[in-house]
Amino acid sequence: MATEFVYSLTRSDLVLRREAEALLIALRCRTWGALAQCVGLPWEEVRQRVGDDAPAPDAAFDVCDALMGGPGTELMPDPFRAALHEFKSTAGDLSWHPVVLRHIEYGTGVAGSTAQILSFDDERGLKQVERVLRANQRDVVFVRDEKLFARLEGC
Repeated sequence: MATEFVYSLTRSDLVLRREAEALLIALRCRTWGALAQCVGLPWEEVRQRVGDDAPAPDAAFDVCDALMGGPGTELMPDPFRAALHEFKSTAGDLSWHPVVLRHIEYGTGVAGSTAQILSFDDERGLKQVERVLRANQRDVVFVRDEKLFARLEGC
């Protein structure tokens, strides 16, 4: 099955579909226990990641706080960072191919940010990158999905 990267014409970032959908599900969690179950972690691992201040499983989980870097951030799926890592892994040495370098940028979001993103210049360029990767037996597709991005931006 192909690795599916999703894009929107209103943004220049790419996301990994499976991580974007996992994030949207995690955003519906109302308790810490529900979040742990949603992201597939045993409670002890949640406690290790969050630290000694980890609340009880039935304590309310504040999604907004987690999205702003508060407790729980480290548990939330990050479809932007996942896209960057998955692309580099899947593309391998082709991540330095001239066509890829012309249309794909690896880096951080806003200056001073630690957000890791994969961005592209335009849709035609993205399709050229896809052809290069597929010609070299990399099972990658780029799919435009405005609805998914609208749901992500609504978070």
